[in-house]
Amino acid sequence: MPACSFTKASSPIARWAFHKVLDLGEWWLDTTGLPLPLGGNVIKRDLGPALMKRIAQDIRKSIQYGLDHREEAMAYAIQFSRGLDLQRADRFVGMYVERADA
Repeated sequence: MPACSFTKASSPIARWAFHKVLDLGEWWLDTTGLPLPLGGNVIKRDLGPALMKRIAQDIRKSIQYGLDHREEAMAYAIQFSRGLDLQRADRFVGMYVERADA
């Protein structure tokens, strides 16, 4: 039988014939004490420390700009929201984008 880390009953995947091998959210929390990130940014080491640092700073600045200009950012992002209304899209952003990400 296939394995999957999705455990929430509300997930469409939960209806399939999967069984839990490992809950990545539980493992990550137990290992790091931190919530499971929804994504990550990767920078190729061959670019060198100076450029890696510059890229990381630019990513932080971009996130901070979006947080500081949330209304403008939401007006742009709503076109990618797959049918969410502005209120729900803003709630989603509030749940998953935090100042700690900046």
